[in-house]
Amino acid sequence: MRKDRFSAKERVLKALNFEEPDRVPFHLWLEQGVIEGYQSLYGRGFDPVRHFGSDVISHVLWYGFPTGKRIRKDGIQWQEPLVSSLDELDDYQFPDASRASIYADLDQMIAKQGQHYPIFVWTIGVLDMATHLRSYQEIFLDMYDHPSKLKQVMERISSVLERGVETVSRRKIDVLFIGDDLCDRNGLMLSHQQLDEFVWPYDGRLIEIAKKHHIKVGFHSDGNVGPLLGKLREREVDVVNPLQPTVNDLKQFKASYGKTMVVYGGFDNTVTLEKSITDIEEHIVGVFEILGPEGGFVMSCHEIPRSTPLERIDRIAEIIKARCRYRS
Repeated sequence: MRKDRFSAKERVLKALNFEEPDRVPFHLWLEQGVIEGYQSLYGRGFDPVRHFGSDVISHVLWYGFPTGKRIRKDGIQWQEPLVSSLDELDDYQFPDASRASIYADLDQMIAKQGQHYPIFVWTIGVLDMATHLRSYQEIFLDMYDHPSKLKQVMERISSVLERGVETVSRRKIDVLFIGDDLCDRNGLMLSHQQLDEFVWPYDGRLIEIAKKHHIKVGFHSDGNVGPLLGKLREREVDVVNPLQPTVNDLKQFKASYGKTMVVYGGFDNTVTLEKSITDIEEHIVGVFEILGPEGGFVMSCHEIPRSTPLERIDRIAEIIKARCRYRS
């Protein structure tokens, strides 16, 4: 295997600026059950980035919103809705995003690793946070039955998230990601009119805050994001995640947005269970050949399932490092 010429940070920054580094930068997302499997072998201090030789340090902001009961089933955390009506939220105090404790781990991460690794910071989007308080189904009904009350709740949520994004955007981070699942495998779960009324007034502010501080912005939504991409580009979103290849046309994306939006994703996590190592390698190389040219690609995936053998995950990392290399 050829020796890498760039640090992880240099490699990712080149990709974000549509330049070709030495090899494709990558980051493997792992279900908690997978991490626990590695920890059983290597101890509680297991570090996926160092273990795989991957390229991204990722940090999720936890504000401390009130949430429903958490249930663990089949190695996955599920969360019940907190309330059965929007009016019940009047009795709940939302968190103070100015608390220094929210950012303590991030500050440590930047100090220790920010020189050599890119720092991707994640905040939940306003709609996703609302669905943690109530279910998706109930929130969608509230859009019709109680639109004014729902907007009041979303304003309360947004004020917390805006303070958080303002705070982290003043730090040395590389990308601010907003996570709002707006799509399923068939496309948008809301109409564009509903997005304009219930999503963009709030997520749009988060984008504007990061942009004000010259921070690149990424947007996460599962599913077929094709109908969403134009709106993301209008709002100057720089990175899309995860662009799942089972429900998105990677070639069409590259042709339409390959010079304006970076892909942080592209790898199908389901192949880790269903395919042979040879098939997995063909998939990885195939995705790289579509999305890799002229940069703009950080290979990643949705969470690798907990039932995936650990040696197979190790092999995936080695394949990416060996086969997804640029000629320069």
